[in-house]
Amino acid sequence: MMGKYWVFGSRATRPSGINRPVGALKQYAQRGFTLLELVVVSVLVGVLFVSAMTYYFELMQDARKASLAMLASRFAAATSGAHLQWTIAGRPQRIDLDGFQLRMNRYGWPEGEVSAAARGLNVCRQLWESLLQNPAVIPDTFPEGKGGVSYWVDAPKQEVCRYRLITKRAEEYYFEYSLINGKVVVGGQL
Repeated sequence: MMGKYWVFGSRATRPSGINRPVGALKQYAQRGFTLLELVVVSVLVGVLFVSAMTYYFELMQDARKASLAMLASRFAAATSGAHLQWTIAGRPQRIDLDGFQLRMNRYGWPEGEVSAAARGLNVCRQLWESLLQNPAVIPDTFPEGKGGVSYWVDAPKQEVCRYRLITKRAEEYYFEYSLINGKVVVGGQL
């Protein structure tokens, strides 16, 4: 390449698309975008933004479901570990689980802490705090409209504990633990 010309073989040519004098190019380059071009680009960016936000919210919902399913899996593993310890220990009424005296039912599934049960605390909340390592904090009152993501544990109904994940958009996901047979079931959205 020599100067402003391309050299092909034995003759020099201008690059394609540059058939105007140099002054005409400067005038065209300084003109800017038309209003129609700006509107079209703005509409396209808006459409992309809306579709990305829809995808983001669906992804967040899926992440919450996966998070709760993982938590339910950890809870099921902990109850199974307690059941195994109960079986190995000769089926006692209580087992020691990391410093907690855990009361077991006649089928060998955790029912709650011995010391906390004497004080009348929620059995399901006791299990949450004693079975899980580093469990999420559960507030003392139901979290209504406080924003963020929080967990709530219902008192047992018909020998079933329900553990709920509540989002700031008032979406609730849950899993249940049966105090009778130790079964952990991930539910859907409430």
